[in-house]
Formats: sequence, structure tokens, C-alpha cells
Amino acid sequence: MKKRDEMSVTGRGRNNLGGMCNFYKTACVAACMAAVFLSGCGGTGENGNAEPSEVVQSTETQSTETQSTEAKGSSVIPHSQYDRAAFFADAVYDQNGQSNIMVSPMSLDMALGLLSGGTRGRTRAELDNYLGTSDYGAFAEQYLKDREDSPVTIANSIWVRNDRKLVKAYKNLAKKQYGAEIEAVSFEQKDIPGTVERINAWGEEKTNGMIPKILTQESVTPDTATVLVNSLYFESAWEKEWKVSLHTFTNFAGEEKTEDMLYDMVSEYYENDVATAFSKDYQDGLCFVGILPKKEGEFTLEELQIEALMDNRITKYDVYARMPKLNYETTANGVENILKSRGVETVFDPEHADLTGLIEKKEGVNTYVSSIIQKTKLELDEKKTKAAAVTAIIAKENSAMPVERDKREVFLDRPFAFLIYDRNSDQILFIGKVVDI
Repeated sequence: MKKRDEMSVTGRGRNNLGGMCNFYKTACVAACMAAVFLSGCGGTGENGNAEPSEVVQSTETQSTETQSTEAKGSSVIPHSQYDRAAFFADAVYDQNGQSNIMVSPMSLDMALGLLSGGTRGRTRAELDNYLGTSDYGAFAEQYLKDREDSPVTIANSIWVRNDRKLVKAYKNLAKKQYGAEIEAVSFEQKDIPGTVERINAWGEEKTNGMIPKILTQESVTPDTATVLVNSLYFESAWEKEWKVSLHTFTNFAGEEKTEDMLYDMVSEYYENDVATAFSKDYQDGLCFVGILPKKEGEFTLEELQIEALMDNRITKYDVYARMPKLNYETTANGVENILKSRGVETVFDPEHADLTGLIEKKEGVNTYVSSIIQKTKLELDEKKTKAAAVTAIIAKENSAMPVERDKREVFLDRPFAFLIYDRNSDQILFIGKVVDI
């Protein structure tokens, strides 16, 4: 049996998933939502899609000239989803004052995929390269179909300003690939409170009340053209309940707290040069992975080399796993800056963003993404797990006012990381870092 300091981390190998941990068994509840706010876009051409798993520099329907002059300039270097997830989480951890955090790479990717379907040229190329595919919509369509009877529930909606219209091809794509609900709303100043309330109510319903407020009245303005929202919800009981006993948790400052903590024997163990991990099953084919750095003190998720860790699964040990109960929220503001640092830049440029495949042209204005926000909530105890995430992508005309966003803090156990992972499709729904309880 391994000692606590050797095992308090859960990990899972992508290529060794079978039987490893029924990774995303129904014990975890995750809800995520993504909202995209767009305004004043030019152009009404149809959106094109390329092969599902091919990283490209442009959409199929663009002309050769457009591809050569716009798309080839993309500076995005494709990275694996593990790398993108770790980078995202580390950036949010720094942003939140080095407190407990959880983010949802899946929610962000779904939101960006829904947005990407209405972009063109270099804007599309950068998004496609970041997502690692020229047709994220095809993946989304299959993923939604495969999870119709699973504990993972994903929904999408598009809220269009009532004096604007979506491009017909994009409207059809959003319905077919993302199952998007489409609603006409008013963003006139007097109507904003009611519109925000409607969107928030939709999000609250889709996340079973875990994310009751996606937007504030300051999130949208009269020059908002449309809001795209993605929600992901996951809830499940553990396949085998944890036991509970008092245990001491030590944070980075060396402060000790004795609390009721979860413990159990598991058989899935992972190890690389920098971390050890365990996985514990949920009831419906998913699992939780707890990851413990070998060194004490501050760490980044990138340093843990999670993708390699997941590939080093060992089943010959009885693994003693222990972790705290979790109940916290995270707000990630300025996600657009994180994406910019990864080469996704043009969609945020008021002059050069190309969203002409999404909403019909409005003379004299251009639409760009002004900000991206994600909110998450996690509830984990000995019986089950619930998690929720909301990602809001706000795009406005180039005269848009800055958007104010709420901030939240999160708290966890002896500094560790974790995943909520879908082994069947090799998708990270949530990734988090716990530094205190």
C-alpha cells in the first residue's frame, strides 16, 4: 500500500483507458456554459467546414486568394488538449491570486467551436489551429450524440438581437451540429435587464441551478449583436462511496487544518518523474483523477506533464487514496488574454476580426470578441460529485464599452491537481488545482 504523500493524485492513461477507471462514471456532476456576445458583423457568405481531425489554415469555402493572403499568417501552434488544459488552468490560478481553481477546457472549446463556425480567413485559421481541427462542429455533433444517455448533458443557445439575422448556413450548422436553440432578443438599454434575466434563467436551468448567473447587466450593451451560450452539466454518484475520517491538510504556507476527508483503496495508479496519481470510478463510465506533485511547494499543472502521466498506468498496487471534500467556485476573467498568448489574436481585433459567416452584415461596423469569461462550481463529497462551468464569449461592435465581470475565489486540499475526464472520448471536462481547504 502506498502512503498518502505518494498517492493523493488521480491520473488516467488515454491509451490505457479500458477498465482503468470507467473514468467519467455518473458520480460527477459538471455543468458548463459558454456565452458568445457578437455585434455588427459584416458579410453574409456561407460557412465552410473541413475534415474533422485535420488542422488547417482556412475554411474550405474560402477562395485560394483569401487562403493565401489571410489564413497562412496564423501564428497558432497546435497543442494537445492536455497542454491547453494545463495552460488554461495555470493562467486562471495566477489570475485568482493562487487560490483553489477549476476550469472547464471542454466548455471553452465548445464555445470556441460554436464561434469558429461563423468565422473566416485568418480568424478561422487561428481558432481551428487552437482547437486542433478544422471542423470542431463535426466533433461536437458526434460527442452530443454519443452522450445522449450519459451523465454529461450539453446544451447550446444563440440569442440574436431582434434587428439582426444569423447567416442561414451558420444557423443551419448551429442547429445540426450543436443542437442550438435560437432566440431573438432586444439589447436596447431599457430591455437589457430582461434579456440578461432570460439568458441567466436558461443557464440556471441547464446547469440544474449550479450557475444561476452568467451575465450581469454590464456584460451586454446596445451594440451587442448576439450571445452564444454553451452549457455542460455532469452529475454522478461514485461507483463505490468513499469512507470519511479526520485527516490533516497542509497548505503551501505550512498551515495545518484537520478536517473530515475522504479515503479509499483503489487499484489504478499513475506515476511519472514529477507526480503520482490515482483514479476512482463514477457509476456511468467516468472517473475522477487525483494528481499529487512529488515535490512539496508551489507547482504548475504544466510541470506535472499530465498527458505523459496518464500514459503510465500501473495496476499492480493497492493504492491508498485520500482527498478532501470539495465545494467551491471559480471565476476566470480575461480568458481572451490567455488565448492571445496562444496565438488566437485576430478574433479579438476590432478592425480585422472576421465573423462574416455568423451574422448578416451591418454597414459601417465590424464585429469582434471583446471578452471571455468562465465560471465553474464544484461539489464533491463521499457520495457523489457535481460540477458546473460557464464560458461567456462576448463580441461587440468596435465601439463597445468595456465589460465588468465578477470575481470569485475557490478553496481545496493539500496542494494537488485533478481532472474530471471522459475516457471514452479522451476529453478533459474539468481540470483543477487545490492548494488549501
